[in-house]
Order: sequence, then C-alpha cells, then structure tokens
Amino acid sequence: MAGVPGEDLVVVRPPHRVPGRAERDGVVRAGGLTR
Repeated sequence: MAGVPGEDLVVVRPPHRVPGRAERDGVVRAGGLTR
C-alpha cells in the first residue's frame, strides 16, 4: 500500500471513474434531489 502507485491508483480510480455512481451522484446532487 505504501509504495504501490498501481494499487493506490487502481483503488482510487474505479470509484472516481465510475459513470454509474459518479454520474448518478453528480446528477442527483446537481438537480436530482432538489428538483
């Protein structure tokens, strides 16, 4: 974990590069729950 940029990037990239949870959270927080 401390020295493995591959595992750190792979663990921090999936949740941030997810078009399902990221776009849903962004749309729901942008004007989904407010509308």
